[in-house]
Amino acid sequence: TLFYAGLTLAKLHVPAEIGEETLNILEDLLGFRRGALVIYKDNGELFLLAHARMGMDDSTYLAELARVRGFFALKKGLTRWVAEHGEIVRLGDVRTDERYLCADPDIRSEMAVPLQIGGRTIGAINVESELPNAFSQEDERLLTTLANQAAMAFENARLFQETEQYTKKINRLLDHQTVINAMGLRLGGTLDFAAICQIAQEEIQKLVDCPNFAVFLYDSQLQRITPLYILGDGNPIDIGSLPPIPLEPGTGPQSRAIESGAPDIVDDLLGQLGEIQTHINIPTEKRQQTRSILTVPMLIEKQVMGTVQLQSYQVAAYKREDADLLSGIANQIALAIQNSLLFKSVEKKRLEAETLRKSGTFLSSSLNLQKTISTILDEFSKVIQFDSMGIFARYEDHQQLISGRGYPDPDQLIGEKFPIGDDFTEEIRRTKHPLVVADVQEEPRFQVWGNVDYIRGWMLIPLIARDTLIGHISVDSRHPNIYTEDDANLGLAFANQAAIALENARLYESAQQHSTNLEKRVSERTEELQQLVNLMAGREVRMAELKKVIKKLRAQLMSAGMKPEANDPLLEEF
Repeated sequence: TLFYAGLTLAKLHVPAEIGEETLNILEDLLGFRRGALVIYKDNGELFLLAHARMGMDDSTYLAELARVRGFFALKKGLTRWVAEHGEIVRLGDVRTDERYLCADPDIRSEMAVPLQIGGRTIGAINVESELPNAFSQEDERLLTTLANQAAMAFENARLFQETEQYTKKINRLLDHQTVINAMGLRLGGTLDFAAICQIAQEEIQKLVDCPNFAVFLYDSQLQRITPLYILGDGNPIDIGSLPPIPLEPGTGPQSRAIESGAPDIVDDLLGQLGEIQTHINIPTEKRQQTRSILTVPMLIEKQVMGTVQLQSYQVAAYKREDADLLSGIANQIALAIQNSLLFKSVEKKRLEAETLRKSGTFLSSSLNLQKTISTILDEFSKVIQFDSMGIFARYEDHQQLISGRGYPDPDQLIGEKFPIGDDFTEEIRRTKHPLVVADVQEEPRFQVWGNVDYIRGWMLIPLIARDTLIGHISVDSRHPNIYTEDDANLGLAFANQAAIALENARLYESAQQHSTNLEKRVSERTEELQQLVNLMAGREVRMAELKKVIKKLRAQLMSAGMKPEANDPLLEEF
């Protein structure tokens, strides 16, 4: 019987099944009233794994199991003592032993033996009877033998589970490595931000639930977190209208991950919403509330360049192993993004140089003021992003917006005159260097001219010609902290060319106007002279006719015997 019992137990690999089968076998062999099997859990706590059925139905059995488990919380009892000391106890009358903890007042006899394997106690089995002296030496040997078989079955089950878990872990690691390798190959084939992020999301989705996926870049100097790519419910989200997030130490998953340089897991976001100062609600298709968040920093040489964030609608969706997996992937993404940034930086410098060259060539060859202004606006937009920009001309007693782009009411603004002498324009006149304001809404000196209360980030770039401020370029953004010193220097290089072209165009236009005025005056004088000539020509004609009349009269007088007066002024003419 014990041989077949051992075979039966050896076939089982689930601890609870081994416990129940052990007690079933004992019940057939010993006919006890009550029986229990306890084992140590990984945390060292003694746990009631199985209890004798005693003919109970499922609901009654579960209730009894819960009741008896409550006794183990008391840290007392004969079974606990046997498990802790590794010694066999057989009592003919439990009432005589102070170690006994009564769970059933009808019980008189009890026998308990430790479960041991390799000299290590892993638990204990006990049987109880309402009869005194119910268990013999032979019963003790039988229980000990079965306990050893059960201990071996538990050890085999543990080894089986460990092997199975190890196999699963190895397979999972292989799957992870396969995905990582595939992602690495795909990432190496592109330098486009969106493509990099999309590839990462597609590969990560194969391993971890992430209906919402995002990649953010971090600027350590400005302490600003900027969205680079966001996918909500599988659909790309337009990040153009999303503002950067300030670093807020200790208040949210993004800031915590960046500060610590380690993954941050939020099991339930609802419990942390009150702690997060800045929270961007992403408009997803399902309109569900995000519950779990896994945020992992992207590291390049131990420096945080951004974060990768996964979101799930399920509570506690992410585990530590997910964080470890994503950490390796995030660093691959970081490397791909860094390569893309370097490439884009080189391309940006090339484009800037090419734009400056082309614009310089055109501006130096054009003397048409309106075309020059239009070219300045066109070329400037290729190298610096803005929501609106304007070109102001400076005069002795005012400054005027002569052209612009992106203003909500251009007809009202363009051509408008504004006073000179404000702090900002005076500063660029004095320093001849651009002025960058991180957020004009926090700058009390900023003056709102027109309907431009949307402006946050701002640059003021001087237009200098012959060492004199002849105007400026105002560059506006809806986002704060968007313009850098590099932007200012680039804008100044462009403005220097533009200022010379503007001044030349203005001088040429002035010269053209002066020439036009001179031509008009010459034309007027020529017309006056022609009128005078015409007048003189008419007088000579009339004088000739008069001479003929006088000559005829003179002849008539002489034929009549009359002599004309000697002092006649016309006498000499005849």
